[in-house]
Amino acid sequence: MSKLINFIKYTALFIGFFISAFFLIFLVSECVIKMTQGLYSQIPLMIFLLLAVGGYVLAVMNKKAGIYFMLASSFLLMVYMLIVTNFKEIRPALIFGLPVLIPALMLYFVAKQKRK
Repeated sequence: MSKLINFIKYTALFIGFFISAFFLIFLVSECVIKMTQGLYSQIPLMIFLLLAVGGYVLAVMNKKAGIYFMLASSFLLMVYMLIVTNFKEIRPALIFGLPVLIPALMLYFVAKQKRK
């Protein structure tokens, strides 16, 4: 069981790393460029994406706080995307929220198993 828990833990960290890297690249390529053009509607999305990346970094250092931070930021991302689309499209919410939610739930499962 211990090998499986370690596998899940490192898989979650691996997924979280790549999602965080992707979000940072997305921030620079889309959000910052649009802001330099005077389009400031990307600021809330930037804040929520930075919270998600910060949650991952925090999860590497402090598991419990990072897990809750990642869960909260994925929830905020999903709700924000639902609000932006006037609750008509669920795909953007899932595209932005699930990549953060999945590693957070995996790390939560690992933390719960290690407490036993």
